[in-house]
Amino acid sequence: MSWRLRVALMAAAVAAALTPSPPAAIERLYSTDVYLSFQPHVTALSNSTPLSLLDVLIVGLVLLCAVDVARGVHTVVRAREGSGARGLHWLRLIKQLALRTASWAAVV
Repeated sequence: MSWRLRVALMAAAVAAALTPSPPAAIERLYSTDVYLSFQPHVTALSNSTPLSLLDVLIVGLVLLCAVDVARGVHTVVRAREGSGARGLHWLRLIKQLALRTASWAAVV
């Protein structure tokens, strides 16, 4: 995903969070339309598993982030071996990880 798309995604998330929503539309969506249509199915699925699906999702996201950081560190170490600009690679990694983290937070 390009950095421009990530920035646009974050800007859209901030705009959506700051834009007031009409209470009638929220009430209609959650009490009669969207929530009412999928809630029984999600509850049945969740009740049929022996563990919390949210816990599995959280552990999976933490592992995904750890793999992402490990891949970035590995890339920096390999790039550092071939050049003399050591600090620049680490700075680039930190910027990329911060942008990725903000992008994922905007999606969630």
